[in-house]
Amino acid sequence: MKAKCKALIGAGLISMAASAMAMGPGQGGCGKGGGGGFQGRGLEMMEYALDLTTEQKAQIQALRDEHAAARGERGLGNPAALSQLDPSAADYQTQLDALAAQAADSAKQRVYFHAEMQAKMREILTPEQLEKWQDMKSRMGKRGRGGWRSEADE
Repeated sequence: MKAKCKALIGAGLISMAASAMAMGPGQGGCGKGGGGGFQGRGLEMMEYALDLTTEQKAQIQALRDEHAAARGERGLGNPAALSQLDPSAADYQTQLDALAAQAADSAKQRVYFHAEMQAKMREILTPEQLEKWQDMKSRMGKRGRGGWRSEADE
């Protein structure tokens, strides 16, 4: 019985390893590692799916680095500030209005930044790659951040 159990477990592990190796980068799996734009293995996934040139890959990596640096500069504001407000304080509404204005400005900046990133990607990719990339993004939105599906998967 123990020998059968060991053999079954071994066969299962070999099967999983073989199927994982057979998949392209970022395919299958679950969680953040499966794709998702600039996160995780996103560049590797884009290179594989869009057949990027070496120059395109370098440009996208530079854009990715710029994105990460800008995200750090923008920061997260002060997410704890709302929980620190005292509703019984005399200037509560003023403080709340200031926090709401900060949040609105932060959201506005994210929209502008995202639009700028999209424009730069349009300059890097060919029209065919752009169409495929937009299709991938729309499928990721339907499926979540865990990855994307090819038309054969649907």
